[in-house]
Amino acid sequence: MKGLGPRFAEMETATLTPGKKARWTDAELMRWPNDGYKRELIEGDIYMSPVGYTHANICMNLFLLLGRYVREHHLGKVCGSDIGFRLGPKSLLSPDVSFVSSERFEKILVAPEKYFSGTPDLAVEVISPTDLRSVVSLKLDKYLVGGTRLAWLIDPKKATVEVRTPSGSKTLARRTDILDGGDVIPGFKCQLSDVFAA
Repeated sequence: MKGLGPRFAEMETATLTPGKKARWTDAELMRWPNDGYKRELIEGDIYMSPVGYTHANICMNLFLLLGRYVREHHLGKVCGSDIGFRLGPKSLLSPDVSFVSSERFEKILVAPEKYFSGTPDLAVEVISPTDLRSVVSLKLDKYLVGGTRLAWLIDPKKATVEVRTPSGSKTLARRTDILDGGDVIPGFKCQLSDVFAA
């Protein structure tokens, strides 16, 4: 994250606010204003950016596809970007879409009105026009190091999905390619065309 400040300062729609603290409490983080910006804490710095329609539409598509399947098969919980995952005192990340298995849900849910303590089983990040790919990639690395077993990095401009696991990655680029849940969400499958449907 070092050295990113000037680049963010030049952007009108995305900012990185230095906010180094030894520890942020949940109460402090929950006091952030609800003003249309997505805020995350990365190594003590507050990163915030708005999202546009394309980004929101892709997230909704995935939320509906995953949510329906997960609910029908009683596999766990699918969450939107409002949910925060605590990776430590200086890091709070909110993936655009996430999945937490039934087995892990009670373990990482500290309390209903608090953030999760730990990482999701699946973390999905959708690149916005204001995002630096390197920053989004860094967030996925943090998830995987923290215990996430599957991550999807979605690039709306290229209409691709990079599938990452602790053992490697692959990129799906054709609209007929199949995106699956692997052993994290067994049996889940959809075409890329469903993810990017307008």
